Amino acid sequence: MKLFIYEHITSGALSGNSLPVSLANEGNVMLMAVLHDCAYLSGMFINTMRDQRLKAIEFIDDDPQHNCHFISTQTQYAQCWQHCLNTADAVLIIAPETGSLLVELQQQALAANKLIIGCQPNAIKLATDKNKCNKHLIKHGIAVVETTLANHWLTAPFTSPSGYILKPTDGAGCINTYYFNDSKELQKHLSSQELATLGRLIVQPYVEGISASLSLLASNDDIEVLAINRQYINQFQQQLKLTACTINDLSAIPLSIEEACELAQQIHKAIPGLWGHIGIDLIVTDSSTFVIDINPRLTSSYIALSSSLNINPMSRLLEMKKHTLSALPPITQRNKIELKL
Repeated sequence: MKLFIYEHITSGALSGNSLPVSLANEGNVMLMAVLHDCAYLSGMFINTMRDQRLKAIEFIDDDPQHNCHFISTQTQYAQCWQHCLNTADAVLIIAPETGSLLVELQQQALAANKLIIGCQPNAIKLATDKNKCNKHLIKHGIAVVETTLANHWLTAPFTSPSGYILKPTDGAGCINTYYFNDSKELQKHLSSQELATLGRLIVQPYVEGISASLSLLASNDDIEVLAINRQYINQFQQQLKLTACTINDLSAIPLSIEEACELAQQIHKAIPGLWGHIGIDLIVTDSSTFVIDINPRLTSSYIALSSSLNINPMSRLLEMKKHTLSALPPITQRNKIELKL
């Protein structure tokens, strides 16, 4: 199989612009993990793109079956993207949902009649809009945190004694996510924003509990839990940032594999088109589990999956496509792995 593995931030798409250090680092480690796993698969010919300002990928450069194309200009980027797309059998895209970027890239791959190793655009569109997605999940009986557009909150605010979260409707991870202690503080901030900006932000109550995530593998008709992860989110002034994650920290999270699997099945049924490696962000309390975000893509927790499960996650994904998820051997171990981001 000729596989085009594309990570947006490190691909050269930002040639001529500054590279955002945090996003480039996160994208790079995810790309390295996927390339490393795919390099062990037989019959796999890999193409990838690389910003000229970044270090070479040694294990790719040393293998004649794999190609890494270095990019230094926007013209070169556009030409190389099209070349890699045209020559591929399948495409695996790692990119943020923000600004419909992930949807647009997936649609380009589909328009080129390529197999996409990931979610379908309809699922990505729904998961990307956090306000619409939460309303959709509520209709399917799935617990979410109360969510409203920032401009609506200004005219009809709800109260939250524990504080408020403000973030983009289409944000990825903790990017531009802020905590406000009280309604006056939040109202003062929102009153200084333009009306168009307010329509792209959501307000949620801050829910006290354990920040967690699910690493999932989804086929067209089934889904499995690969890991239940504890997230460590720190506050820098008012901004929140994910700084670490413990993969399969099962003893620290009051959510069993069976409960996580039931929730995953509910979400999979509610959103057709979720496929491949996806992530779900949660807040888990002693009595409830709330869905915070659905990430219709490979997430940073993927980095530690092979060590935690003692399997090759990309091999399992491709075997799933060939034989269905239910036909695969069950996962027999979930080791606890500390991951700093």
